[in-house]
Amino acid sequence: MTRLTESAIEEFAIQLFEQLGYQYIYAPDIAPDGDRAERTRYDEVVLTDRLNIAVQRINPKIPEFAREQAVKEITRINSPEILTNNETFHRLLTEGVNVSYSHDNQERGDLVWLIDFANPENNDFIVANQFTVIENNQNKRPDLVLFVNGLPLVVIELKNPADENATIKTAYQQFDTYENTIPSLFTYNALLIISDGLEAKAGSLSANLTRFMAWKSSEGGNQKAGVIWHTQGSGKSLSMVFYTGKLVLSLDNPTVLVIADRNDLDDQLFDTFAASTQLLRQEPKQVENREHLKDLLRVASGGVIFSTIQKFQPEDGNVYEQLSNRRNIIVMVDEAHRSQYGFAAKTLDVKDGIGNITGKKVVYGFAKYLRDALPNATYTAKQKPDGACGCADSESA
Repeated sequence: MTRLTESAIEEFAIQLFEQLGYQYIYAPDIAPDGDRAERTRYDEVVLTDRLNIAVQRINPKIPEFAREQAVKEITRINSPEILTNNETFHRLLTEGVNVSYSHDNQERGDLVWLIDFANPENNDFIVANQFTVIENNQNKRPDLVLFVNGLPLVVIELKNPADENATIKTAYQQFDTYENTIPSLFTYNALLIISDGLEAKAGSLSANLTRFMAWKSSEGGNQKAGVIWHTQGSGKSLSMVFYTGKLVLSLDNPTVLVIADRNDLDDQLFDTFAASTQLLRQEPKQVENREHLKDLLRVASGGVIFSTIQKFQPEDGNVYEQLSNRRNIIVMVDEAHRSQYGFAAKTLDVKDGIGNITGKKVVYGFAKYLRDALPNATYTAKQKPDGACGCADSESA
């Protein structure tokens, strides 16, 4: 039997990235003293030549000196605080680098983009192993680094599952060591990944171990978009608005259904959405009753709709009628908890007016009825880490 080793896991991971279109590079080859050097110093973590080439390719209408100005700004981020550096880079990466130059004898402002987000194939993807960084006399070598256009956006730490002392936790702890000894590598970090070959989790630079989560693939057809955890006062309502705005742009005129379990929560969230019609490109609608709900969901496309979960209670029986079989329906459940659970049947006592048991009835949770109505929708939920929520059991539809 072949013994599983850390190097075998590393080789397998590299093969997976190659299948995704990444070019594999053995990092010592491009080290300052390597055969094909792409770095001038071991504390240089950006592959500058690749970044320059990508910036030129992505921004052909920007003058050369302005593109060089943008690259210099990227490579000269230098604050004592690692998170401050990372936040600065993230803003430049996602919003573009502001540059100015003379055009037709007038000063002109423009943006230089580091990544072509609209055309992924226009970018340069590299997976490198044994990437040595020497900083403040500290020599460290993460297992894998993923570069996009020469920028080290992802760091991966692998452990051997056959070693009982090498766990997901020890892989995470290794990042703490790296951040303290070679912080410059993490200026450009977008994602950290830890794996023992059997389990893999991803997290951000500021996340503790409990916030590292398994990556969810869109493959498999279960239409589960996941749970988004949030803390009190973290801007949950605004994050839902921004998420909806992204969905409207990226999907084919989708219907977004926002579900709450109390009228007061529904009203509060609706007010936030109603104030964001420019971002949503449409006015959200609040469901008035069950018939109004059916009318809004039977449309061919479009709409941002607010409803309480209780409006999905069947009037008779235990099957809610199908309202739409479209796939471009996204259901966002606010404060998901027990009122949204329940696919299995439960048998309850039926009592008369004075409390005597007169029979039995079979009931389901609202989750089942919601999926009866929208069988091909994709579902996501917002939840607090402690599961705190209001009680919805007594509210009528």
